[in-house]
Amino acid sequence: MWKVLGALVCVFFLLSCSAKREGASSFEKVPEVAQKPERASKGLSIPGRPRNPIFLDLDGDSREELAIVTKTPWLWIFKKSHQGFRLWKRFQVSTHNTWLVVADLNLDGRPDLVPLTEALLGPIVLNQGEGNFSVTKKSFRGPRFGYGAVAADLDQDGLVDIAAVGIQDQRLFLYWNEGDLNFTEEKLSPPRAESYFGSTPGMREIRVVDFNSDGFPDLLIADYFGKRVLLFQNKGRRKFSWRVLYASPEEGTVASVFSLDRDHDGDQDLVVAVESLGKLLFLKQEGGKFLEEKVLTVEKGFPRKIVPGRGKEFAVVWIQPKGSRVQIFEGEREKGVLFFPRRRCEYGLLRADHFWCMDLYHDELVKAPLPQEPLQ
Repeated sequence: MWKVLGALVCVFFLLSCSAKREGASSFEKVPEVAQKPERASKGLSIPGRPRNPIFLDLDGDSREELAIVTKTPWLWIFKKSHQGFRLWKRFQVSTHNTWLVVADLNLDGRPDLVPLTEALLGPIVLNQGEGNFSVTKKSFRGPRFGYGAVAADLDQDGLVDIAAVGIQDQRLFLYWNEGDLNFTEEKLSPPRAESYFGSTPGMREIRVVDFNSDGFPDLLIADYFGKRVLLFQNKGRRKFSWRVLYASPEEGTVASVFSLDRDHDGDQDLVVAVESLGKLLFLKQEGGKFLEEKVLTVEKGFPRKIVPGRGKEFAVVWIQPKGSRVQIFEGEREKGVLFFPRRRCEYGLLRADHFWCMDLYHDELVKAPLPQEPLQ
């Protein structure tokens, strides 16, 4: 009897271990968003060094999905439910993905997905509607260690173009949409800047903004190792001129930049994250020049990312030894502060009621509610 009982116990133990191993290897069974996500203690696990998360309606049901790429060859799409997220689609695209671009490239009214990698832009993942997608063979040479990309109708021909930059490349890569998923590639090279401590010059971030209110979308770039903020001003007919809006007088790497008319004078002002100096600069535009108006610092912290929100709202992510501090602003007014302990919010999303942190320490996406009352 005891032998039979012992044999049953061994069988149960082996089956339970097998089930645990199977569950651990199944991506669909990773921990979902916590019941109380404001604690920022648990989140959606996305293995493989996830990059910029994007919420958007991909299947036309008026509900947003979550799309994200990782440094592995995969593009993941999740459906959101009342219990959290569940895996919906997964596509093998490219290795070493660093960014995800969303744009309706073929004017069918559906958003398509394009990953940026350390060497390529693409392949284009075409949205065919009703939850169907096709991974095309359309890929293009990209900047060295691509780090950011944007989509906009830069030449005003009704087709969405793409612009990309790389952290080890001093060139702006333009992809002009000619229709039928055909693109003409162009590279623009401003004069090289003196690099940070001899590092290879490279651009870390790119944003689209109509900087001079002429109706043409311009390109605002954080030149990380070049220690400067660049503006590529759109002249129309696929022509750009460029100028330096800000240059760090010290060895200050420019990690992120955001523009807005903070003082309502009709001119775009700048918020600049100078990472290596641990400073957040508020620069006011006067007569085409940018004057330092205010400097913010955080103890043992450096500003890593400026995350735009709605209108004049934006968040600033500070990396500190014990976690990430997130300051929420609306124009000149600070609305509140969040803290993600033991998290490194390398990427973020500022939504109407939450801030989403893509934590690269744990490969998790977590969120915390925004402060309800402004600080006094």
